[in-house]
Parts: sequence; structure tokens; C-alpha cells
Amino acid sequence: MPFKNILNVWKITLFLQVLGLCLTIIGYSTNCIGKFGNEAHIGLWKACDTKNSCYDFQVVLPRVKPDIGSLAWADASRGLLGSSLICLALVILLTITTLVSQGYNKFMAYAFEKRA
Repeated sequence: MPFKNILNVWKITLFLQVLGLCLTIIGYSTNCIGKFGNEAHIGLWKACDTKNSCYDFQVVLPRVKPDIGSLAWADASRGLLGSSLICLALVILLTITTLVSQGYNKFMAYAFEKRA
């Protein structure tokens, strides 16, 4: 029955979307996206040293890497990641809506089918 297979694909898609949302949230909030030797690790928001003292990312990075130049890319990264979170949440909502409507359509087709 092709409908059953399509419904399973939608369920797998929903699972992968939720997994992607979880990983995106972890990446968005973590402070260990990059490392500078054994001295520090850095994320989109904070930079931390080996003593686990954390400081604002945009203050520390020019001190650690003076040739970094403009930090406009950091603001762009934050904005793009934030918009991707919103888009991913909307896609999950649309997938759930599709799953519910497909289940409703299947129920209605079964309820009103002509029986011999």
C-alpha cells in the first residue's frame, strides 16, 4: 500500500528534522566550536581559557589573534544560525501538520469507503 510507505517516510523525515534541531541548538549555545592550542576554546558567544574563565567573544578574539580584522562575520554567523533555527522549527511544524492531515485523510477514506 503506497500510502503507508509515504507515511513512514514522513515519520523518518520528522525524526531527522528534530535531530537536526537538537544539534543546531547545541551548536548555537556551545562555547567549544574552535580551539586555540591548549590555551582557549571559543564559541559564537563566549571564549573560555583553561581555567574556565569565560569572556565575551568579540573582546577576546582580537587579543588572541590580532590579525583577525573585522568581526562582522561573527554577527552574520549568529544571525544566520538564528534564522536557520526559526526555519527549522517552521519546517517541523509543517511536517507535523502534514502527518496529522494525512492520518485524518486516511481515516476519512476508510470511514466512508463503500463496503460490499
